[in-house]
Amino acid sequence: MAREQSSSPMPVDWELVHDTGTGHTWTWHRLRKDGSIELTSSRLPDFGAAVDDALKHGFNPNDQHWVVRSKSLMTRFPPGEKAVCMTPGGQALVRAVDRRSAPTAAMRERTSKPAAAQEFERSKKAVRVPR
Repeated sequence: MAREQSSSPMPVDWELVHDTGTGHTWTWHRLRKDGSIELTSSRLPDFGAAVDDALKHGFNPNDQHWVVRSKSLMTRFPPGEKAVCMTPGGQALVRAVDRRSAPTAAMRERTSKPAAAQEFERSKKAVRVPR
């Protein structure tokens, strides 16, 4: 899945990618400041496993700019700001997210596939940003 260019001046540090073409697996990518991939995970069975593995490799969701990407949506989590969802066409959507609810050490327990799927579906419920 090709990465969209960021409209944010802040480079993205991490991506968590949902791939429906490989049996709904997840991978993470640690990115360089130029957007190229520095390190990537193997395919992981669910979102919780991807977060857990990324945390073991230096992912710090409260202090880093990260995105969750699927075929139909991308949600950005810039540090200190509300999360912003975008469609593949670049249409910005927004939902209120308290950054304190971002993945932390408490999320290191693996999430079951149904729970991860439910969280993913909840994350897709967004409100359009007024222009």
